[in-house]
Amino acid sequence: TMSVQPALLTPILLTRSAALIIDHCIGVQAGDRCLVVCDKARWPEGEVIAGVVLARGATPLLLDVSNEVARYYVTHQRPEPPDHMAAAFAASTFVFAVADAEYCHLLGHTEKNQAAQAAGMQYVVVEEDMSSWTTTPEDIDVFVERNFKVTELLRQGKWVHVTTQKGTDARFKLKPGRKVWNFAAKTSERREALIVPNYAESACVPWEGTMEGRAIIDGYVIGVGPDHRDDPVEFIIEKGRAVEVNGGDGAAKLRAIMEAADENANNMAECGICTSHREKRAYEYEHGVPGHFSYGAWGTTHFAVGHSHTIGGDVHSKIHLDCQMYDVTVYVDDVCVMENGDYRI
Repeated sequence: TMSVQPALLTPILLTRSAALIIDHCIGVQAGDRCLVVCDKARWPEGEVIAGVVLARGATPLLLDVSNEVARYYVTHQRPEPPDHMAAAFAASTFVFAVADAEYCHLLGHTEKNQAAQAAGMQYVVVEEDMSSWTTTPEDIDVFVERNFKVTELLRQGKWVHVTTQKGTDARFKLKPGRKVWNFAAKTSERREALIVPNYAESACVPWEGTMEGRAIIDGYVIGVGPDHRDDPVEFIIEKGRAVEVNGGDGAAKLRAIMEAADENANNMAECGICTSHREKRAYEYEHGVPGHFSYGAWGTTHFAVGHSHTIGGDVHSKIHLDCQMYDVTVYVDDVCVMENGDYRI
């Protein structure tokens, strides 16, 4: 068998990527207070980000959250930070999440993180494998502009209709005035999470009780697995709830996580419409385990079940599980955002 060469994590190969996100995506300035939340596996990346932050005249501080990451994987519940960690968030201009991808994502869905963002902190989730990034500033500008267009459609729209050739056919209403989020490599608001450098998702909360239909989940599912093309999960959705979760091994694992959580675990909490042409799908990773960021992959949309309160909804749950669909067709009212995974906007 062929051996897999380990990723090269020397500062020389990481500095360009760190500068791309700090200068083009974020714009760190002298005097900014930057907290780098890092685990042992990604410590070299965190150190380089801290070094570039320091070179821009800002103040970096590294925090090892390896134990918090381990605790998340025991529970699979949203990883609310301990109070002293939350206090560091609240005192920071920017928080760079440079740890396990799944943990970093769910940390953004916690009440304490959202409170810090509401007070002015900017949360920045940094994608893995920095030494291999080939994304250009021009790439980022293209998909960020596309993402902003979709977000504006959702802010003004009344209905969303999601279909796939595998059988997904789900429709839901949009509640007037409800927040719609840009989760992208650039953002116009501090409270919207930056996910750098390849990610772009326009995220909305379906109006509670309005989603009806069927979803065939053939991509990534948190806590279950990175690719379900050969083991799809079927949701039967009635009045905004996944009343049935059908399928094989993947469905059984997902049902077990939902049943162990609470009565709101089957709430249809989110629809994320992904707009980046640079983000990889789970099956496109050549080496290693696909990162959580494949939720933002080209031509995909995901529904989340469980908690919606931290993204503008009314439902509380111990879980927030994103469930991805490939090659999706999405309409917002009568505007086609993408068709079978190809962007139309």
